[in-house]
Amino acid sequence: AGSGESLIHQGQVTACAFARNTEKNILATATQAGHIYFWDTTEGREMGGSIDASRDIAAGRGQGSRATGGLTSGKKARRDGTGGLADITQYFTDLCFSPNGQWLAAVCPRSPYLMIYDTRLRVLLCRTTMTCAQGNIIGTKRFLNSKLDRGTDTGAALAIAVQDQEYEELEGADRKRKRITQAERLPGVKAGYGSKQDYQLWRVYGLTVSGDGRQVCVATSLGAHVFSSDRVSPGADSSTAALAFTPVTGLLTERVNVEQIVKMVKDDNWPAAVVMALVTGDAKIIDYVFDAVPMDPPDSIAACIGSVGLRLLPTLIATLSRRLRDRPHLEANMLWARLALEMQYQNLDRELHNFADGSGTEAGSSLRVALVALLEQVLAHRKAADSIGCLMRDNTHALMYLANAKSAGDA
Repeated sequence: AGSGESLIHQGQVTACAFARNTEKNILATATQAGHIYFWDTTEGREMGGSIDASRDIAAGRGQGSRATGGLTSGKKARRDGTGGLADITQYFTDLCFSPNGQWLAAVCPRSPYLMIYDTRLRVLLCRTTMTCAQGNIIGTKRFLNSKLDRGTDTGAALAIAVQDQEYEELEGADRKRKRITQAERLPGVKAGYGSKQDYQLWRVYGLTVSGDGRQVCVATSLGAHVFSSDRVSPGADSSTAALAFTPVTGLLTERVNVEQIVKMVKDDNWPAAVVMALVTGDAKIIDYVFDAVPMDPPDSIAACIGSVGLRLLPTLIATLSRRLRDRPHLEANMLWARLALEMQYQNLDRELHNFADGSGTEAGSSLRVALVALLEQVLAHRKAADSIGCLMRDNTHALMYLANAKSAGDA
């Protein structure tokens, strides 16, 4: 047997995959520099054209990090303001060809995107967001849109504090950051509004493509995410038609993101904003939209509830239960709950009957659990209201005396 021959790369190889059902033995390799190369293993040579994906897989900055989330390949690891390493190189760790070999799927361990590349043109076909961009997941935000990193004319507000003479020492800037972070926390609150957030790290472990090439499954630290594909140009050539991958479950897509939701709220398009917020599943985004919907007239809330379909109904009921438990706006939350139960009564009754007959789906089971939690919150608030009412009735004369005494004192 002859000696083996290696395919020389300019950097460390992090992933490789063979194309299936193709005339040539095509091998795709990914390097630590963020590049994808294509090889003909029969002749042992590189095929023309590589893919530079360094900008495609750039993730967001981590919590407390002042370094950008861009690729820093080839640079030495340096210290930033928080004491961490600034070298946050992104690279692919898993590749998978489509069954016909016309496109290639790739994922990065710390990037929240699923990339699809055209193997013939060597271009990016689509990039789908795999997360909800939740505030408790580090490294998924690409823009400075949080309160702690709000932008100014000269940069981030907390970054300016490091340059100030009052905070020349980095420890002083860290103490200021902690004080600002703890300003919204309340002592004794374990969950919900005012509690300490439990941040998570986003990780992607691998992906695979279905046999027909219409679905892609990605293994992440938050579970398996399944995406379904459909060609946007049915009459176009199959080798050049663009692909549009959409999540099977309610996750963020290119058309449902935080920026679009904020735009809908500013345009007073409440129903669309509520539906998009429920699709994201992010509690902070949902609370932002729900608090922005005006109570007077109640038609605005009724229009929002009427626009919620059966698929998002369990999320709506669970959201109302959580808001009754955690949010301080009792009158608004009770109005939302009353209108939701009145307007969605037929859908709720049908799904619960199907679940009782054994013909229901997993959504029906989730709806039942959420509805029970909502009714428990409503009964708890009603019991508290009755208790307060009894206390007020027992002390009617004392309250009237105090009110009259205050009026006489003002006069």
